[in-house]
Amino acid sequence: MKKEKLEQFKDNLLKLKADISRMLQTQSEPKELRDAFDDPDIATEMMEKMMSTLVSSNYESNLERIDAALERLQEGQFGKCVVCGTEIPLPRLEALPFTLYCINCQKEIEKNRELLRQQTTTESW
Repeated sequence: MKKEKLEQFKDNLLKLKADISRMLQTQSEPKELRDAFDDPDIATEMMEKMMSTLVSSNYESNLERIDAALERLQEGQFGKCVVCGTEIPLPRLEALPFTLYCINCQKEIEKNRELLRQQTTTESW
């Protein structure tokens, strides 16, 4: 991959990282505390907090993936599948710049996950 394209990916990853970090910071800012007795629907508030936690967890996971992609960029390994070593197609990298796998390896991983899930479900019966 050309140096200019790698720099473009680096810039995009850093921008994405900054955007996600800002979203996380906004979510973690303390909200105005309300007296539970004045809140007619405590369950709704609890659900909103749970959803916020799930979203934050996803953001944090993506930040880790972005950091790993930036590290691979620095090491000259960006854009190569970590399983088979083939070049990841540019459209896939543009859509998901922190991907670790080529499409074939990703399909194999998902297939194995599904088999494992099915085995676990069958064994629990």
